[in-house]
Amino acid sequence: LCSEGFIVASVEHRDGSACHSRFYHNGSMEEIKHLQMELSDDEYSVRNEQANQRAKEVIRCLQLVKNLNEGIQPENILKTERGYDLKDFKGRMDFSELFVMGHSFGGCTALFSASQDNSFKGVICIDPWMFPVSKENFSVKKPVLMINTERFKNEKNVQKVRESCEDVTEKLLDGAVHLVHTDAPLLIDNDFYKSGLGMLCSRETVEVLEENHQLLYSWITRMMS
Repeated sequence: LCSEGFIVASVEHRDGSACHSRFYHNGSMEEIKHLQMELSDDEYSVRNEQANQRAKEVIRCLQLVKNLNEGIQPENILKTERGYDLKDFKGRMDFSELFVMGHSFGGCTALFSASQDNSFKGVICIDPWMFPVSKENFSVKKPVLMINTERFKNEKNVQKVRESCEDVTEKLLDGAVHLVHTDAPLLIDNDFYKSGLGMLCSRETVEVLEENHQLLYSWITRMMS
């Protein structure tokens, strides 16, 4: 999408759902370790708290991008990123064509964020994992594109999206697995290892990703026209 003229802001969530995360604070790096669930934990409560935090982080990210468009630069920047003039973004972004997108927990997060902030023109959720908000009563009033992979598609996830969204376009990637949207399948040549790690599609990874990109790109451009 970046190579096609879109500005993409990627959020590194700090809720413990990532395998590793860190941030720059008061001149030093702070680490956030992966959250390990205990058998005694109420999983829904933990995941729901994460979903709420993630939605807030998406909205904060949006505000940061809006600030860049107004020429307001963030102060908390990694030293290695200094030297690039963020003022170049001033007045360059069109916020009338704003979309939010996510995969898996990110798909859930994208929908939940859009229910709380009306700025987004549309939502793309890829294999959305809806368990963290399954008991939430929320509504997404903007158009939604839901892309599911054949091996991950789950009726509970699909039904939650349908009941929470007013306008849903559904697409299915035949022969695709959930992890095809990560970088890893492109880095592993051995199909035996891919299969063991749940990364092997029944057709070529590149073919699946090209179809996925065409689906979302066509949908976005149609929403913009």
